[in-house]
Amino acid sequence: MGSPTTAYYICSCVTGYKGETCTEMEKETVYSTGSMSLAVNGHIVLSSDASAQSFTTGFNNGLVAALNNDVPVEDQIATSQVTTEVAISETGGIDVTYKVGYEVWIPTGELVKQDLRRRLTESAAMAAASASGDKVTAQASDSESTLMQGEVTGSVDASSVTTATMAVVENCSYSSYSDWSSCSLVCGGGSTQQVRSIEAWPKNGGVECDDDSLTVIETCNTFDCNLCETFSDDTLIQIPGFPEHGDVSACDIDKDNTACLVQACVYGYVSNTKSGTITCDIAQGPTGALSYSTNGDSRHALFCSSAKCSAGSPADIITIPCSETGGVVSGSTNACVCTCNPGYSGDDCATVPTCTCTGGTEAVATDGSCEVDAAEDCTACNTGYTLDGQVCNVNTCSNTPAAPTDGTVVFSATNDNGSIATFACNPPSLLSPSGFAQSGDATVTCAATTSNLPWGTATNPPTCTGQQYGDTPPTPDALEAGLNEILTDVTVTLPGSASFVIATSGTGKNTVVAVSETGVVTVTFSCDGCTASSVPQDDQTAINNAVICPGLFVKNSCADEYDFVWTDGSIVITVTPIPDDGSDDKDIIVVIMVVFVGVAVLLLVLVAVCVCNPSCSASPKPKQNPAVEGGSTAQVMETGGAVTRPALQAASAPAALHGL
Repeated sequence: MGSPTTAYYICSCVTGYKGETCTEMEKETVYSTGSMSLAVNGHIVLSSDASAQSFTTGFNNGLVAALNNDVPVEDQIATSQVTTEVAISETGGIDVTYKVGYEVWIPTGELVKQDLRRRLTESAAMAAASASGDKVTAQASDSESTLMQGEVTGSVDASSVTTATMAVVENCSYSSYSDWSSCSLVCGGGSTQQVRSIEAWPKNGGVECDDDSLTVIETCNTFDCNLCETFSDDTLIQIPGFPEHGDVSACDIDKDNTACLVQACVYGYVSNTKSGTITCDIAQGPTGALSYSTNGDSRHALFCSSAKCSAGSPADIITIPCSETGGVVSGSTNACVCTCNPGYSGDDCATVPTCTCTGGTEAVATDGSCEVDAAEDCTACNTGYTLDGQVCNVNTCSNTPAAPTDGTVVFSATNDNGSIATFACNPPSLLSPSGFAQSGDATVTCAATTSNLPWGTATNPPTCTGQQYGDTPPTPDALEAGLNEILTDVTVTLPGSASFVIATSGTGKNTVVAVSETGVVTVTFSCDGCTASSVPQDDQTAINNAVICPGLFVKNSCADEYDFVWTDGSIVITVTPIPDDGSDDKDIIVVIMVVFVGVAVLLLVLVAVCVCNPSCSASPKPKQNPAVEGGSTAQVMETGGAVTRPALQAASAPAALHGL
């Protein structure tokens, strides 16, 4: 039976009724209980299950017969209402405990027929249960009663009979709650509910049912009915399945227009001309209202691809500043590149090539920029340059100026037009303690209007003059040091020996200079395969003049002041001083020996004896390297602070001197 005032999606029953349509009546049970002892041999009676069952059935039949004595048929109880438990007593008999249930329908006090038996009201059930107890007690004391006349119950000990009335207490019980109902409104705030029903009403003082708990109501769909208008573009593009870079700027979704066709891509991306649809269904709530579909055909879904870059300013995702003349644009969205053409530079390739033309006039293209197809872009050359294609080559001069004797020459740009040759004299040395005095022009210039013109010549050729050892003859130690200096690094070629580079010191020392207290100078060369007899006279003279003489104390002429004698064997050349009457002569003997070392080493010893005549000219002769036959000269050059001598060469055959 439903409530006449409240409507639910299921029927809510009133007290005492149950079921989906509330037509079933609830019932409760009252028990009449009792116990008694029977004077029988319990061990025998209960010795087997069959015997025990027979005893229990007999007892139940006797008890029911006793309780139904003088009771109308419609009110009699059935054996199904009786439950019995039996056990052997302490005296060996049988203790019996029984329970008789009386049911009553809760909703009404009317007698209800069921299985030809009437169920009582609650008060009637209690009364019947109580009366049944009294009836059992009374019949147990009456040997003529139905109870005591029973086959089994006749053995009841009247003094053991006890009875009681017991009502079964049950609390109200409920069904599970139903699922939440649909919301009463699609937007603007509706309600939804869960309901449950009473499955069992409270019995005999149990906890009452709570009608208020049968229905639970909550609010739902509280969002505004203009929900579709509240979604931003950022929210729309995040809908599951929506194509990346799709354009939703034209979608104006509201409560009246709940769908939007999308077929364009955002700036920087290209559409494949397909489409899709965004739909807003507020019935699905804020989190599920939006959906995207491909209109039933995924093969024709919208797709957005990157666009090609182009030149433009300012730069953005598909444009980049790039000169049309100086650069080429490549790349696609967010990866634009401006690649410069040859010669152009700058981020936008707008910086024109730097024109290059060394020594001439630059070439200019028709667009105002330099030619970019060559390293040099010359059309005409300045004085001193010659045009070769687009390159101006500097003119060079021939016949490079030589350094003065006892001096050096330094070029600003060797042989190039406009370069300057600067002359300088050697600094003081052991041979010339006072240094050399420079005279004449200090520079000459290369002025090659065309290529291979000769260098300019000095109007007053530069010279370097100085005193070799000064006016006073050197001590033996000074003379030895001077010879060591002037011989170092001189190269000579001797028959039977390879080119021989003189070394007067260090680990490669191969030449020994010795000056005695009497003025004898011995220069010993250690070389392989050298013999004095194999050196022609002309070569001996060249060695005397070009190698030995420059290191001796000479006032006028080495040949006039020293006598060189070459002898075979140990090749001793004796230089004897030429006597001068009335003069205080001083002998200086230079010995050059070639000595074989073991089987393979020959020491060439050149002994030169020169007598210095004090009557020689008082004016010292500047130190110079005497000419070698054929026009070769021995030069001393100052380079990086070290005194070196270039190779000595003899132009005429047989030549004996070459740079070692």
